[in-house]
Amino acid sequence: MGNDHDVCRCGCGAEHLTARQAEIVSLAAAGLTADQAAQCLGIATSTVQTHLRTMRQRAQARNGVELVARAFAAGILVP
Repeated sequence: MGNDHDVCRCGCGAEHLTARQAEIVSLAAAGLTADQAAQCLGIATSTVQTHLRTMRQRAQARNGVELVARAFAAGILVP
């Protein structure tokens, strides 16, 4: 496709996450706040918040909990 995204394996038409977005959603699933994830990754809190907002919008998730649930359902995160 020429960008950092691939079409989702589940056939829903959604795009996979970038490597950085996958790290961030994984940290969110582990219960870290945006501040904690930013510290862990060595990036700005605003960058983490922007990634989370972008992922929520793309996944049409109302909040972070729904985003994480959709990531598990799509196989992006595994238990």
